[in-house]
This record gives sequence, structure tokens and C-alpha cells, in this order.
Amino acid sequence: MTVQNLFPQITEPRELATRGSCAKSTRHAQDGSNEEYRDPKRAEEGRALLNSKRGIWTDYGLMFINDEVPWEEVYNGITFPEYLCGGPEESSVAICHGGRTEFVYPPCEQSSIEFALERLGANSLEDCHVQLSCSRFGKPLSKVMDRILNDEGLEAFNEVCHAAAKIPDRDLDKFTAAVRSSRSRE
Repeated sequence: MTVQNLFPQITEPRELATRGSCAKSTRHAQDGSNEEYRDPKRAEEGRALLNSKRGIWTDYGLMFINDEVPWEEVYNGITFPEYLCGGPEESSVAICHGGRTEFVYPPCEQSSIEFALERLGANSLEDCHVQLSCSRFGKPLSKVMDRILNDEGLEAFNEVCHAAAKIPDRDLDKFTAAVRSSRSRE
């Protein structure tokens, strides 16, 4: 859940048709088609939002609290929620211990893993359940990477991610074939 899901915004108050479509897309956590953005009903929704006088002016536009989406606390003050800021080229690994989850984003420094363990209150990775949460690799390689993580551990997985990060995108298919070939021989 993102803040945008909770707070519909109107960024251009001069254009009524846009107002409602912005509210609709954020209210329902989706992007609308061009036809939906041009729908006259969106202008009515925008006017209703403006007339509600519940908007909060921010640097990003007029924001409204969305009562249709229940509030969900995602940060508990100890562990951080998963946050993929690198886009589709990023992987994340969930480290679980004592009912809490922390995320690391391989390839990462060893200190990132150590900080995650510290926030979880775990002495070592052996005390934790580790699983691939999001993979930057295509489906065939993701299965192999998941096996590396489960069979050889997070350190080995992180080393492979460091190696993969150095490979140009145009050669990633060759890397995938090499990893799959070496795994099938084991």
C-alpha cells in the first residue's frame, strides 16, 4: 500500500476532467485508460472532491484522505518494509526471524545483511528463514537463483548477484544459460 493509495491528489485544479480521473486512479490504485480519463463523470468526481473542502494543499497538489482504503501501518519502528526503488532491475530477499521481516537488496554489502540481522535481533542467518521476495532475473534464472539462495545461502546468492550486476544486459541470456548449465551438472 502506498501513500498515493490513501491520498488521492489533484495536481491541476484548472482542469476538472483531470481531477476526477486522478482521484479515481489513486482511489482504486490503478491507472486508467485514455477513455476513462476523458469520461465526463471524472469531472463530477473532481468537483465533488473540491467541494468537500477536505483537501490538504501540498507541494504536489491538493491531497485528499481516501476513506475507502483502510489504514495499514507498514513500518513498525524496528524493521523496514520492502521498498524497491531500483525498479525491475532490483531483487529483494526477505529475512524472517521472531515474527518480523527485514529486506535486503542484492547485490548488497555484507554490512546491509548484518544491519538487517541486528534489527531482527538475530545472531546469524542460520537463525532466520530467508526467501527470495522479488527477482530481477527472468523466470528460468529466477528458479535457479532461488535454489542458490535456499541451498547455498544468502552469502552465495549475494556473490552471484554481484557477478550478474557486472554483466551487460545484452549478455544476460548467456549468463542465464551458463548458470542453468552449471546447475544441471550438479
